[in-house]
Amino acid sequence: MDKRLVKPTLFVFVVWVLLNYVIHEVLLKTAYAATATTWRAEPLIGLIFLVTLVSAVVFVHIFVTFVSERGVQVGIKYGTIFAIGAGTSFAYGSYAVLNVPYSMALVWFLGTVIEGAVAGWIVGTLVPEED
Repeated sequence: MDKRLVKPTLFVFVVWVLLNYVIHEVLLKTAYAATATTWRAEPLIGLIFLVTLVSAVVFVHIFVTFVSERGVQVGIKYGTIFAIGAGTSFAYGSYAVLNVPYSMALVWFLGTVIEGAVAGWIVGTLVPEED
């Protein structure tokens, strides 16, 4: 990985970990408890961190490789569009096959869109203009 991309990737990773904590351990804690039989007794935390890191690497790589115009506004648009696609697939795809309340899927979707917009702001701010 290009050394210039390490910082934005790490920032996206850390922000996503923090936002995931708020979404899943604060906002959805009661909903998860009410649907406890749906979930693993102990989540695979290492795998969660690995998935988040790989997703951050891919998110930044796509921005750098395919987005020629740079800047905060472009980054936020990119992150939001990326997240609408990912959030729809994750939240509503999961809702279609899991017996969970709609409110949980909605929080998953909206949380993903917020995470994407924030990550877009990060790459828009930290990824330098093309040489």
